[in-house]
Amino acid sequence: MRRRSFLSAAAAASFAGGLRLNAIPRASSPPNILFLTADDLNWNSMGAYGCRIKDITPNLDRLAGEGMQFMRAYSTIAVCRPVRATMHTGLYPHHSGCEGFEPIRADVTTLNEALHKGGYLSSMMGKNVHYEPHAKFCIDKEQSGGNRDPEACAAFTRDFLSQAKALGKPFFHQVNFGDPHRPFWDEGEGQGKRGKSIPPPSRV
Repeated sequence: MRRRSFLSAAAAASFAGGLRLNAIPRASSPPNILFLTADDLNWNSMGAYGCRIKDITPNLDRLAGEGMQFMRAYSTIAVCRPVRATMHTGLYPHHSGCEGFEPIRADVTTLNEALHKGGYLSSMMGKNVHYEPHAKFCIDKEQSGGNRDPEACAAFTRDFLSQAKALGKPFFHQVNFGDPHRPFWDEGEGQGKRGKSIPPPSRV
């Protein structure tokens, strides 16, 4: 399984961090933002963050080297959905309203809402159900599945970047990978049980 095609399609994007628009340095034009999440990935599983397995994540390491790295960032809670809410609001779960699998409170501003007001075109691929209320994420192009398939991610990325270019808008492109969250792959009797086949890993 290769992720090179997806990362190549996204190479034109520059990575910017921060949850507030005023945290982004002033520039002649707004920065394009590429936001990738991996489900249940430990912090030191990437080479850029200290993994000792050689060439485990070469493309992601290159992206990290060209962007912004957070070396003292901590998860606010041991549940994925409220952590996603924290990344999009800058708030602790008990302040955003999303303490478990609840939606963000209506009076809380999301990163997507702020970017939308700034003229950004926004996308989302994968884990869409965890971002609620849906309207608060101002998604212009979305796809709920395919986030374990590098080719599907690459195709979605190419389409979205082409759309943003045609409209002349800065973009916020978010891809939420399903890996390495279980199930790791289907085999034997479990193959296709969930209505789709999970491809085997490229290396174990």
